[in-house]
Amino acid sequence: MTEHKIIKLTKLNKVTKGHNLVFERSPMSLVWNFNGKEKYFNMAITNQTDNQTWTLEELEYKQFLKEDILVVSYLVLLSVVGTIGNGHALIVYYFRYKVSNHRTFVLWLSVVDLLACCLGIPFEIFDLRYSYTFQAVAPCKIFRFLNHFVSMGSGLLLGVIALERHRKVCTPFKQQMDEKCAMKACVITIVVALVLSAPSFVFYGPAAKKTGSILVGSDCTVLATFKGSSYFWAYSGLFLLISTTIFIICVIAYVHVGRVMYKQMVFRKSAQIFKQKPSNGLSRSSSHENGACVNDDESSVNTDMRVKISTIDRKITKQNNQKHKKFVLDRSKRITLMFLVATAVSYLGYLPYNFIILIKVLNPKAYRAMDRVLGQFMGVLLRGYFLNNASNPVVYCFLDNRFRTECKKFYSRLRLYLCTRREKELSF
Repeated sequence: MTEHKIIKLTKLNKVTKGHNLVFERSPMSLVWNFNGKEKYFNMAITNQTDNQTWTLEELEYKQFLKEDILVVSYLVLLSVVGTIGNGHALIVYYFRYKVSNHRTFVLWLSVVDLLACCLGIPFEIFDLRYSYTFQAVAPCKIFRFLNHFVSMGSGLLLGVIALERHRKVCTPFKQQMDEKCAMKACVITIVVALVLSAPSFVFYGPAAKKTGSILVGSDCTVLATFKGSSYFWAYSGLFLLISTTIFIICVIAYVHVGRVMYKQMVFRKSAQIFKQKPSNGLSRSSSHENGACVNDDESSVNTDMRVKISTIDRKITKQNNQKHKKFVLDRSKRITLMFLVATAVSYLGYLPYNFIILIKVLNPKAYRAMDRVLGQFMGVLLRGYFLNNASNPVVYCFLDNRFRTECKKFYSRLRLYLCTRREKELSF
């Protein structure tokens, strides 16, 4: 037999945890259905104005439509763009690029970003949709761990890339990071991110959540045991400290890189102007002498022609070498600029999140005021860190000419293959 008890609403706080609650039509009484095997359950409350019964799921859906549509639309866009973009980056850089530091860093970043876009963002959308009835313990812990991992892993990788670019541009004559060293740095970075994200398995899980009424829901968040504990605050503080430190390192590194690149650009321009002046003067004087001294001797004419031909050959060879060097320099600059922009966009999403969390901790009243003013846009800012995972392939597309070219070739070959296959099928 199922045990039922009628209790007053004044005693609600003492009995809601871990019991099956069903609200009857009467707003002054409560039916408590005890079942020891279930932790969370369906509940309903009567709306006194129109005598309508609302279940917890209905309240949840109503809040989702009211508060979360904008942030879910934003996350869906990031997930689609990021999945397609990072998939292209993985295929193109792995199969079409030679082994290099640049290729290694992009591949590792793409793997982390693809995990975030394929798994992390969809879970966040699921959590927003079922913010009152999330009860699965294992998925909650796994995906909270995944979100921490991709966030930390991506940030650490961008820090390593910033240091490598700084060393390559600012101290080019010192020993540089080779491909093996770049691979080791990426592996160590991922291992560190895994270790730092491991405590999220302990701190997160399905926990009770207020619904704005007398109903109590369940959400995937910090467990009540750790919500006010010093361990959780120390863990959160460590994450904030690491992300801030990486941000400062990236800013300092790329400021130095930018200064050096600007000086090199100014120096090359001045050197080109300096070279053009004497060469023009020399050509004018030589042409004047050749015009004044008209040789009657045929051998001297042939000699002059041979000298001119050899001079032209040397100039062409020199120009080709200069073009190759310029291409290499331009390519190196573009790679540096590409990673610089990727880092800037990454922290464009991280900084608002960190700023809002600091306000929430230091001044909860100001945080509530911000929440009222910003409305649904607050949810977008709190999930701005996902922008990094989706934006990196977009940055590659705009700043890496070869990446665009290889993507075009890939689709041209795919189209040719499909057309050929269709023709064969029609012929049969």
